[in-house]
Amino acid sequence: MNRPLTAMFLAASAAFLLMAQAKLPADIDAAPTCALLLDRQTSIDVGLFDERYFIGKEDGDFTHRFRMAGYIIRELPDAVVKHHSRPRGTWLFYFQIRNRWHFMLKNYQWRTLIAILPCLLVHEPVQFAVLVAKGHTRVYFKAVKGLIEMLPALGRDRALARRIRRVPDGALLHSGRLIVRDDLASNPLVRFGKDAYEGLLSAYWRLLRATVLRG
Repeated sequence: MNRPLTAMFLAASAAFLLMAQAKLPADIDAAPTCALLLDRQTSIDVGLFDERYFIGKEDGDFTHRFRMAGYIIRELPDAVVKHHSRPRGTWLFYFQIRNRWHFMLKNYQWRTLIAILPCLLVHEPVQFAVLVAKGHTRVYFKAVKGLIEMLPALGRDRALARRIRRVPDGALLHSGRLIVRDDLASNPLVRFGKDAYEGLLSAYWRLLRATVLRG
């Protein structure tokens, strides 16, 4: 066999092996937008970014609306992206608290909000207590004030969600692990409470999906 043909054969074989070993694209629930390929018209149809969010849930809200509208978000596991980042301080708490509440009020169906109310009645006081213990009481009430200021436009926000929705909450949402800061998660008592709390939330969510959120 001559050398050019041998080289072509080896190159083709190597490419085939790399394709066989590569991980296939995976469907994911949400995507960070530092490396995201989008269809322009579809992005406009689902509403683009909510610029009021600034940071914290802005990409989750945007990509969640894609999935509400029936589109699939796929991740390429072998893709490598370089994204500059820096440690985030406590200033982010304001946006995380305010935007999380607004995200739920804007995107969740009313039956979902009512169904998860028992969980929120537990979760919110716990979160408030942790913030108070860490000296962030003022930030919490500032976030509540910021949320109230966003409520006059809630009717318009929910109208967009109703217009684009093709998939119900029961098929979109699922229970997952809670994210706890490292300085808190290092405490054995906190880890035990977190594991027990996650177990209760998962069991309650399975119950909801089998009953009120079914279909």
